[in-house]
Amino acid sequence: MSRRAAVASMGMVLAALVGGVACSVPAGAAAKAPHAKVSVHDSVKASTTLAKLQQTVVIPPGTFVGTVAPANGAMRGALTLPSATTTLKIAGIGLATVTVSLTQTKATTGTFNFTTFLVRATSTFNIHVDSVKPLGLPVNLVGSHCTTTTPVALRFSGVVSPFGGGTVSGKYTIPPLTRCRASTSALNVALAGGGNTFTAAMAPVL
Repeated sequence: MSRRAAVASMGMVLAALVGGVACSVPAGAAAKAPHAKVSVHDSVKASTTLAKLQQTVVIPPGTFVGTVAPANGAMRGALTLPSATTTLKIAGIGLATVTVSLTQTKATTGTFNFTTFLVRATSTFNIHVDSVKPLGLPVNLVGSHCTTTTPVALRFSGVVSPFGGGTVSGKYTIPPLTRCRASTSALNVALAGGGNTFTAAMAPVL
């Protein structure tokens, strides 16, 4: 996942989200060269709902590029999502325009079932709060180093047809944020914690 990926990931997220991935595998691939790997290139249209704020953030379209092994369905690849910008009401700050991006810390890995088309995978990434700008004020309250203290592990699953795509979803926890200047406490109260949800519509790029 590149520096400008977004839940997952707010979850990208924010990150990130986030972050998410599915596999569109050419029909008949499983029957070919059992030790070969099938290339995957999917479009990703993701969104995430922040549990504490009960607000859904739509993430700009991205892609998943990777491979699937026909022999065992092992999947591996990288999710790329642009940064996501939304307006949030944060106690102690008020209404603010918030921009978040994700940085992959491990490759997205999982399995694809060639019979049922079921995807199960995990994407791991850090959430970066790039800016928090109170409405009407041209100032970024968090500087350039606001990030999660530990990576987010987003586990997701869903059925994705090789022909028409499909949807994957999952839940994730946002770790505490750090190095957000005087806004660190306010952001942790508003964002850090579990119960955040992630959904992504996947489709093969032809």
